[in-house]
Amino acid sequence: MKCSTAAHWVRQVRTVPISRFWSSSLASYWPPTADLPDPFYSCVPDDVVVVDVEASGYWRAGNPRKDRVIEVGAVRLRGPVVVDTFQSLVQYSGLLSTDIINLTRITPDMLRTAPDVKSVLSSLERFIGTDTLVAHNASFDVSFLQWEFLHERIAAPRALQPSVPSSMPEHLPKVLCSLKIARRVFKETQSHSIESLIGYLKLLPPQQGLHRALGDAMSTSEIWNIMMKSIQTMTRNHRYPSLQLLDALQTGKIAEFESICRTWQFKELDC
Repeated sequence: MKCSTAAHWVRQVRTVPISRFWSSSLASYWPPTADLPDPFYSCVPDDVVVVDVEASGYWRAGNPRKDRVIEVGAVRLRGPVVVDTFQSLVQYSGLLSTDIINLTRITPDMLRTAPDVKSVLSSLERFIGTDTLVAHNASFDVSFLQWEFLHERIAAPRALQPSVPSSMPEHLPKVLCSLKIARRVFKETQSHSIESLIGYLKLLPPQQGLHRALGDAMSTSEIWNIMMKSIQTMTRNHRYPSLQLLDALQTGKIAEFESICRTWQFKELDC
């Protein structure tokens, strides 16, 4: 993770015209002429891992203690560039409801011959490593993954561990929710589901299909890149948004964070 240095875009990504949502989105957080203080950009992630899971329970009623993960997809982003992907079905012998089969197009036969959960979790842990996680409606994906790692007694990646290691500043988030940030960036659309944002931003549906783990992770990555570039444009700063800024966006504590930044003498953070 880079601190006090900019992570520049290495290629152009599609951005949403600022006129489409400036007046009703982040204008309430930053006046157009305001310059953000440097502490907003003090810890810039080298990589983020966008993760998505499909579970045996429908998402509104999904219970990680009753339902299980049946597919995992992850995308590693370096700036706006996809540098690696991970996808695996997960062996599952329980019953799948017709709703889940119709939604995900995952059948019991596909899961019977899938890799067992221990091998999938071990591979996922190596893929994520110590990087920050991004997920759309992160509480769902994170709760399922945390339970699976706990249930299988496998060491979880840093982002899924309940406590922050002493080497990490406590204020830095380990998980960023793209749904919460999208609600603050794209206020003009009522729904902020992946499918709705694909339509709003005029993106192509993922090749893997919606409601499949890698397909949803790829679409979330595209949405994430547009949000990052839009935040850069609106804050008039060419740097990649920092973890502090993104956490302030997802928690809605902008005014409080600005106040801290005005009185905080910036120092480089060893993160």
